[in-house]
Amino acid sequence: MGIEVRSGQDTAVKAYYVVRSDCTGAGAHQVSIRTPPANGTARLARITWTIEKGDACAGEKTKATVLYYRSRPGFRGTDTITVQTIHQLYMEDPVSDVTSTYTVTIEVK
Repeated sequence: MGIEVRSGQDTAVKAYYVVRSDCTGAGAHQVSIRTPPANGTARLARITWTIEKGDACAGEKTKATVLYYRSRPGFRGTDTITVQTIHQLYMEDPVSDVTSTYTVTIEVK
């Protein structure tokens, strides 16, 4: 099951951030869209993000790179975006074990 969004609306579907155990910011991820959605558009924005419920730091604010999605008008169904991340602490000398690729599945209603 994917992240549910409404057709044609620009929606934040995923936030990428790093926080320490004391909930202070610990850098960010370098995020890139590797495969864009087939039935809409995706964009990335660096913003202040409120950490969601279910996380030990819920309600705290941190800098995050947020993935936004908007379906083409009238589209309903499943869409996917492939995203790659590299942890910022290793940006000057990246190594393969800090690079990750994710598929974000979106259910457009």
